Amino acid sequence: MDTTVTLNVQYLDIISALSNQTVAIGTNYTITCSFDAFPMIESVTWFHNRTAINLKAFPHISISTGSTTSELSLLPIGGLDDGGEYSCSVSNGVLNASHSLLNLTVVFLLKPDPVYNLMTSNITNTSVTLSWSLGFNGDSPITGGIVSYAAVSNGFGNGTKEFIGENEELLIFNLQPFTVYNFSVAIENAIGSSNEANIDAETQPNVPDAPTLNSVVIISSNCLEVNWTNNVDPLTQSEVEWYLVMYYTEGQHNELNVPAPANTVIINDLLEGTNYSIIVSATNSAGIGASSNSITLQTAYKGEYCEDDFDGCTEVSCFNDATCTDVPAPGTGVICPPCPSGYTGDGIVCYIPPVFLPYIVFNSSISTITNITRHYFYSTWRVNVPRPITLLGSAYSSIYISIGGTFSMSGRFNYWYSTLFPSSIRGIRDSVVFAPMWNFYDIRREGSVLYQTFSSNNPLANEVFNDVNSFVRASKNITSYKGIWMLVMEWRDVHPYPHGSYYYYYYYYYYYYYQTFLERHNSFQAILTTDGSDTHIIYTYKCGDIMWDNYYSRSVVGYNIAGGRYENHRGSGIPGELLKLGCYDDMNQPANYTNIVYSFQSDEK
Repeated sequence: MDTTVTLNVQYLDIISALSNQTVAIGTNYTITCSFDAFPMIESVTWFHNRTAINLKAFPHISISTGSTTSELSLLPIGGLDDGGEYSCSVSNGVLNASHSLLNLTVVFLLKPDPVYNLMTSNITNTSVTLSWSLGFNGDSPITGGIVSYAAVSNGFGNGTKEFIGENEELLIFNLQPFTVYNFSVAIENAIGSSNEANIDAETQPNVPDAPTLNSVVIISSNCLEVNWTNNVDPLTQSEVEWYLVMYYTEGQHNELNVPAPANTVIINDLLEGTNYSIIVSATNSAGIGASSNSITLQTAYKGEYCEDDFDGCTEVSCFNDATCTDVPAPGTGVICPPCPSGYTGDGIVCYIPPVFLPYIVFNSSISTITNITRHYFYSTWRVNVPRPITLLGSAYSSIYISIGGTFSMSGRFNYWYSTLFPSSIRGIRDSVVFAPMWNFYDIRREGSVLYQTFSSNNPLANEVFNDVNSFVRASKNITSYKGIWMLVMEWRDVHPYPHGSYYYYYYYYYYYYYQTFLERHNSFQAILTTDGSDTHIIYTYKCGDIMWDNYYSRSVVGYNIAGGRYENHRGSGIPGELLKLGCYDDMNQPANYTNIVYSFQSDEK
């Protein structure tokens, strides 16, 4: 017997998923309830916080229902009360189902809070870097902002600079030197701008203009009086701190520091009947300025009518007390026999031709070679020494190598704008810092700063120690020296700032001077060697490796030890003078390398 069975299948399912959303007041928002049913859906009811929604009570809400979906639209979200749980309930006349669809959080969109931690850094005579931290964004992404600046002093130099996105640093350039500026920063989102955050900063002054050399007057047979006029621009240059009076004769270069505000000085102990060239330059907190005009004058002979012939042999002795012969007037000087065999010189000063120490070649098979990171132009690297190094009675256990062509022992030395020692800036004056070639370098695109340490306990380092020990003994004229630890530092192909900045391209394409100058680079080495008692600092320069010494500031070679001991090597602060390093030795003789050596004994105070 055939039996026919009819199966009546009925089902109802809500297939939307629960989610959490945050929406701002004033935004149009739609919630969808999706379902699948048989028979077809007959009714859909929407609930807000488990209460059926009455459309008459909420005119900004609309509901649209189809065969498989129902949409609830808030046009727009009117207030915080629109937040909460939304659910839908569906029925097909046979089955019923309900489902919670959404937890909706309603927020106000606000203007962003002001920035905080507003700071200035890397201040030059024409630029200031601003940095800040972003606060609450008002629940809307930060789209950019604007920096406004106005000159508080000098009365000009106002401007604005916009930026895009969530920036937290901006370089403001083309500022007026030696001027106090008020900087304000405001950020923006889709709603509007934040309140301003403000900070004041003073740009660095320019170096002084060249003084005018008025006169050089003969006072006696061995002294001159020099007079000059200060030409400082008070709007762009700070007050002169001292004057550098330089007087030259053949084979001699002498300097005299004269504290400001004096504008006259008497130079003593000159040679009679000798031509001297005199120039004057002024120094302020920014550094040394350009040189004045030059005046050349011959000192007098003795006698009422300059008729007396001065016997040069009364003040000059020939080498090894050899026979001295005076040059008769009107000539000057003396005649000495030639220097002994093996010596060189003019017969007055004879010396064994100096040995020189070339660059130390880094060798990773001896010990680790460390390359200071190039990502930040203000990087400083700390090197711990195996035993304290004693300088003038104080012991130091760390050495800090700076990209700026210096290394220090009293802490990190992050001063980029070089000044002659001793500086008027307290942080520099109180530092223990050595300056093989101090200036504002940038290795973010090219160049590197390397160092390697050597221990005498490592047989692989014997050759390096032999070279350095022999050089120290010869250069210091000592019979014995045997180093036990050594630090070799090298600044290789370092360019002037801003070579590694995106501003490099601006300067490069719009200013020919910067095109040529920013591509110059310097290379040089410094060595610290110690035998546990005495310490020697050696600077090494190869001819042609110093290509620039004057950009944001003028390069300084020397050292400063807190407490008053310092030295500026000849040519520091004078544009072009340090380019000769490596090409001439200390006797101004042609050379391939120049070494400068500073030595300190452990019992020295």
